[in-house]
Amino acid sequence: MEKGKRERIVSNILLAVLLIIGIIVRIYHWPNGLNAVNCDEAMSAINAKAIADYGKDIYGTSYPVYFEAWQEGGQSAFLIYTMAFCIKIFGFSIFSVRLPMLLISILALIITYDFAKRIFKDKKIALVILAFLVINPWQIMQARWSLDCNMFPHLTLISIYLLYLGITKKKWMIYLSMVFFGFTMYTYGVAIYFIPVFLLILGIYFIIKKRITGKELALCIVIYLLISFPIYLMGIINIFHLETIHLGPFTIQYFDKSVRTSDMFLFSKNKLETLTANIQSLFTVLVKQKDGLPANYVPGFGTTYPISILFFIFGFLSLWLLKEEKVEKGLEKIEEETKKEKDLSNERIGKNILMLWLFLSFILGILINNTNINRLNIIWYPIIFITGYGIYEFYYLLRKKRTKIILGSFLILFFSISFTLFEIRYFTKHTQIIENSKLWSNGLIQAIWSVKEEAEVIHITDDLYGKGIETYIKFASDFDLSYYLEEKKENNLSFWEKYKVEKIQKYDNPEDAYIIKKKELNSANLKLEEYDYQEFQNYIVLRKKL
Repeated sequence: MEKGKRERIVSNILLAVLLIIGIIVRIYHWPNGLNAVNCDEAMSAINAKAIADYGKDIYGTSYPVYFEAWQEGGQSAFLIYTMAFCIKIFGFSIFSVRLPMLLISILALIITYDFAKRIFKDKKIALVILAFLVINPWQIMQARWSLDCNMFPHLTLISIYLLYLGITKKKWMIYLSMVFFGFTMYTYGVAIYFIPVFLLILGIYFIIKKRITGKELALCIVIYLLISFPIYLMGIINIFHLETIHLGPFTIQYFDKSVRTSDMFLFSKNKLETLTANIQSLFTVLVKQKDGLPANYVPGFGTTYPISILFFIFGFLSLWLLKEEKVEKGLEKIEEETKKEKDLSNERIGKNILMLWLFLSFILGILINNTNINRLNIIWYPIIFITGYGIYEFYYLLRKKRTKIILGSFLILFFSISFTLFEIRYFTKHTQIIENSKLWSNGLIQAIWSVKEEAEVIHITDDLYGKGIETYIKFASDFDLSYYLEEKKENNLSFWEKYKVEKIQKYDNPEDAYIIKKKELNSANLKLEEYDYQEFQNYIVLRKKL
């Protein structure tokens, strides 16, 4: 068998193995590996159910382009509408709620490989980058539950990939990428600070390099604005305190209680103090790879494994210095060979896109107040690309075959052990830490599920932060928007008459169920032999025996 054919077969087998591992790791114990539900996840879910059932959010607003959600906050629309689509097909369940994030995370594995192969013109580099993504803690963890802002890096990856294909291969794909860049604006509020600047710089760059014409650029702008215009209009409405606008069934809303501007440095009062705090937060997230939120990282493993910082630095220097030199020398050497020259030029364009993505993500990290791993999610894909490239370049920098074999074996063994230990820790002890942490349901949803069909009234302790408890109740009860709109009643009980959030004084009605925190049990002064009770993480369900 010819050497080239043999290498192709081996690389295809490796690709298949890596993709299979990547998919298995992400679907293992999914969607119930995390039994608890995050409060933002629950809010997205009940809004998605309301959209699927009635075309309105939980406050009765028709097809909002940005969701009011917590009234004083808000949530991006893209994940909620994809959830609504899944709910329409499969019904309301954890499966439907978590399916969009799982699917797009798996799709990202395939796109990352093909994108890396096209940028670096080398299947070996692409396989190393894919392997690093397959075992990446950040990508694995975020794929297993649904947070609206975590759609941002995935849709950005898809958009940039399509743009690169359009510039280097098929021109029509540039226009398709503009559609996806437009949709990206609905994935996270900070996209408005990243995407327009990114596209503006690339537009100027492509015009200078004569990769697109002025007419093509103008058409790109039109397509992008047609899709994203409602988001910009929403920004104008809220900056100038204008009234809510309706475009057909869609609502572009003014949020009179929104506090989202406090999340950005540009709106801070004490700019110097905020800037210092933001730089410290950015250092913690990028170098220490932690943010204090258990759902975002596992201590000791971080977002990309701590040792990867060294390979990222090496990859960054190689990409910025060595690769540019290779491209320039290559162009001089093959000046008359048009195809090879174009390939090298495309490689340089891909590298510049990657570096711009990294640079603007870094600047965005400084602009976001108290940034954390999910707020800075746009930076992880370029870091993964560059780190994987750094591992490859470091390996091939060595001259001696024996040294390469030793180093290669060590790297494979080290990352395999790190990945295995991460998986063991994540799927055992750390999953429990997430489920019992703040901003997660801590067993409340399962407690409600256990009695919602039989109990006449469900009394629930008010010993929970903020408005989170109401969101979990709506999630657990398959909340019907018509209750909120008071369009129907069931058994002559309104929704909040059946689910009573209160400081419980009596536990004596056998028709009712009482859900309290475990720590409240002693202060309740109950004779437990008179009750049926079940434990669900931090909660206990009590029912008076007849």
